[in-house]
Amino acid sequence: VSMCEALCGSYASLLRRMAEPPVTLVHGDFRLENLRFGAGPQGGSGRLPVAAFDWQFCCKARGAYDLAYFICLAMPPKERRSREPGLRRAYADGLCAAAGDGRANEALAELEADLCVSLLLIIASFVMGAATCPPSTEEMHQRSLRWLSAAALDWNAGRMLPPP
Repeated sequence: VSMCEALCGSYASLLRRMAEPPVTLVHGDFRLENLRFGAGPQGGSGRLPVAAFDWQFCCKARGAYDLAYFICLAMPPKERRSREPGLRRAYADGLCAAAGDGRANEALAELEADLCVSLLLIIASFVMGAATCPPSTEEMHQRSLRWLSAAALDWNAGRMLPPP
């Protein structure tokens, strides 16, 4: 309960943090249900083509928001825990390459904090959604809140909130 109260009191400042540069276009609902994959690899890359759809929540924010959304909601917590290091490493490698050698450590520290802030905002969004959702989406909201709560505990995301 105290974490929820702290989140309510900090919601605006958390949003402001995620709107500070560097920002990019984020999907806002970046989960497997909103991705479509091609039938097979294209060209010589060996990579599967993928397209995101359902862009109703897109906005300008820090890219960690979509990463947190995907990591926390793409798979059950046990599977997330086993796959998360590889997903984070792939994202961090790209981030460090873009940041340059002189700023890589700072970029990784910012990423860690941004993931936690993003997770808190995603939890708030799902709490609001669960309170007003139609019966057809109740199960999805409840599952999502369980998975998000597990990630919040694993990541110690509450440390990004001010003390009570």
